[in-house]
Amino acid sequence: EPGVEAWEATNLHTVASAIVAAARRREETRGSHWREDFPERADGTWRGHLVTRLVGNALTTSYEPLEGNDS
Repeated sequence: EPGVEAWEATNLHTVASAIVAAARRREETRGSHWREDFPERADGTWRGHLVTRLVGNALTTSYEPLEGNDS
């Protein structure tokens, strides 16, 4: 029977997976998120939010531009 520790571990794994999914999708360097293959910031391309949702047992990540963004 699952206990609190099992739920906490599952939640931590889910959040870590969401962070990794968003980091892999963003093709730029920003703050402490540094990518060797994309060493520069790309403000015009990434002016918005990466939104990760848990749908069933799968994480989905989408990009939502800021309103009024002309990029």
